[in-house]
Amino acid sequence: MFRVFFGALIAVSTITVGQANVLVTIDKSSQQMTVAVDGKERWAWPVSTGRGGYATPSGSFPPFRLEKDHFSEEWDEAPMPHSIFFTTKGHAIHGTFDKRRLGSPASHGCVRLAPENAAKLFALVKDRGLANTKVVVANSESRRPKAKPVQPIDQPPAQPLPDVFYVTPPQGRSNTRLIRVAPIATTDKLVGLRLQADRFRLPAIFVILVAANRSN
Repeated sequence: MFRVFFGALIAVSTITVGQANVLVTIDKSSQQMTVAVDGKERWAWPVSTGRGGYATPSGSFPPFRLEKDHFSEEWDEAPMPHSIFFTTKGHAIHGTFDKRRLGSPASHGCVRLAPENAAKLFALVKDRGLANTKVVVANSESRRPKAKPVQPIDQPPAQPLPDVFYVTPPQGRSNTRLIRVAPIATTDKLVGLRLQADRFRLPAIFVILVAANRSN
């Protein structure tokens, strides 16, 4: 009977520990926080991480202190309600009353949340325990595979055009005399001929016919 009771106690203890996992992930590139409990996502909220010059550190951190009503000594006693400290330098997840800036970097390094969301997270971490909580700060762009460089397409060398050739304008456009045209050195014969034809105000259909004849 003792063995049965001891085995049941181990099973209950294992379930309790397994259910006490809280993972808080902050994505600096998207300015989003996701909170997963026991491996299942529970909340997703916009945040504000550190702005230029005050970057929020990246990495995996065990939170170590909770303060429901904290005021920043470094930043003029700025209110930091429901603070969850995760670095010894003072970085914390906390509520902010500047909600309009959530979704963009705006803090001095902390992770800001809407006050009501900070209160929910604070209560969850307090209930589950700091030892069972992990804070991960990452930048999703750094994890994305880099795009492979586009390989240039091999093109045949440009064929030189003759220095001078003659074209006859279509009937009715001008006199039947020959017009001396100097082609442009280009890999696209049609473009070179069109530019020269525009100069002499020749119709596009005539330019295409001339280009087709020249390519044969």
